[in-house]
Amino acid sequence: DGLTGLAPDTGAQGIFPKFKATGNLTYNNGPFSIFFQGRLIGKGNRTYLIGGAPAVEGVNIADNSVPSVFYADIRLGYEFELGDSSAELWGSVTNLLDRDPPVTGYYSTFTGSSTQYNAGLFDVLGRRFTVGVKLRM
Repeated sequence: DGLTGLAPDTGAQGIFPKFKATGNLTYNNGPFSIFFQGRLIGKGNRTYLIGGAPAVEGVNIADNSVPSVFYADIRLGYEFELGDSSAELWGSVTNLLDRDPPVTGYYSTFTGSSTQYNAGLFDVLGRRFTVGVKLRM
């Protein structure tokens, strides 16, 4: 498995899963459109030892596994005429299922701070909504 967690000894972010996929599906019917996106980050390891070997659970780390995570996003749109131009009113939801990132905590004795999630790879913001208008002149 790839490196996807926070190393407990250095706090380094693992950003190299062995498997990562994104799929999109768009449907248009007249002025209406719907867009769905699925993002999958495969399972991985939290850290590796110096030399590149995975840390061994029960020997030099309690749990070296990071589970896979699936994120779903959706966007709805409606296009209409606006005088001599056209406009699209749209809304989207990112992380529709409000999936939390896997916890791979790290505590720095040097700075006295802790980090719980690998923000370089996983969605740490949770579900969020966006609305907008697109004008075409």
